[in-house]
Amino acid sequence: MNRAPSTQEIAERAYELYLKNGCREGLDMEHWLTAERQLTVEHMDPHQRLFRAAFLSMMALSGGQWGLRSRT
Repeated sequence: MNRAPSTQEIAERAYELYLKNGCREGLDMEHWLTAERQLTVEHMDPHQRLFRAAFLSMMALSGGQWGLRSRT
């Protein structure tokens, strides 16, 4: 698939998150960004999704310092 989610798709998902979280006010930006992130991953092709998962796992195992160590 590999396309960016539309504004409409993001808005609908953000609203679902708003409802799921008990209609709490003040979290609109968090809901929007979470919706955008979720939909972006869902729209990735399987190879990109697998690469992303592997990369995030490596970052987590290294404490976020993978490949960024100084050589002093």
